[in-house]
Amino acid sequence: MNVYLKISIICVSLLFIFFKSVVAEEYTMTNALKYDITKSVETADGPFIGLVAEGVWTDSRGNKGSILCVGTRGKILLGHCNSIDQDGDVQYSSFKRVGTEGKSVIHGGTGKYENVTGGCSYQLDAFDKDILVGLISIQCSDNK
Repeated sequence: MNVYLKISIICVSLLFIFFKSVVAEEYTMTNALKYDITKSVETADGPFIGLVAEGVWTDSRGNKGSILCVGTRGKILLGHCNSIDQDGDVQYSSFKRVGTEGKSVIHGGTGKYENVTGGCSYQLDAFDKDILVGLISIQCSDNK
């Protein structure tokens, strides 16, 4: 392979990596949530449960606020959340979890979150089945 072609490929690859790191901002979050089981039905695959989760959050950008999620739980936990920060701006997200690890998608919101998109990975760090309280660690990347 031509030396100039190799150098060109390396330069383009480095530019792509640099551009990706400039465009995507990474940050972490912590959520503390209280879960409420709304209703459930039995299915051939096991119980299907409606739930609401409310709590508080903080992130590594210095934001904090409250969060409300509505979802369902069967073999997979699915739902949508509104996270309201200290300025009253709302971030919209959805989530999917199997076991203790999941993914969420950021769908924009109001104020500073308008047109912001991204994704997160999260882990359920602690959960008490008796009082339905959980602590979640989240790693996110968005276009903000």
